[in-house]
Amino acid sequence: MKKLAVLTLTFSLTASLLACSKDDNSETAKKVEEETKNEKIEIVKEIEASDLFSNLEDISTETGKKVFVYEVVNDSDNTLEVPFEKDGGFGYVVRNEKGEEIDDITYTKDIVANRVLAPGEFLTTRITFFGLPVGNYELEVWLESSLDENYAKTIEFEMKR
Repeated sequence: MKKLAVLTLTFSLTASLLACSKDDNSETAKKVEEETKNEKIEIVKEIEASDLFSNLEDISTETGKKVFVYEVVNDSDNTLEVPFEKDGGFGYVVRNEKGEEIDDITYTKDIVANRVLAPGEFLTTRITFFGLPVGNYELEVWLESSLDENYAKTIEFEMKR
């Protein structure tokens, strides 16, 4: 319990579909829908594991604060529809240097609708940690969708004061 009192964790988790052109989700979806009607763009619903790839990066610039960005990118030449069910989205877990999961730091961010990704577009989330005790940790992030592959990525990090 004392450990929980010492551990002040603040995180922000933002899940959004970002296009390279920085359009918002609704505009991107409208553009894809319009292009599909006008140009007969085929939306592929059968996704191969190699059609998408994931990346997890530490973009921290301050001591005592860790910021990570996880993204799943459409690496194919096709427009893909990524299927999400009720409990889909991004999940993550943090483990201490002993490999034990820190119970308070397991999270899933819901995405409740399928997402259409043109080539090069991506799904992304930002995860921020404040106030973890000094030590070494491991962050694992994954995509929770109806796909067979979860595109999990793991990164080790050190918290300093």
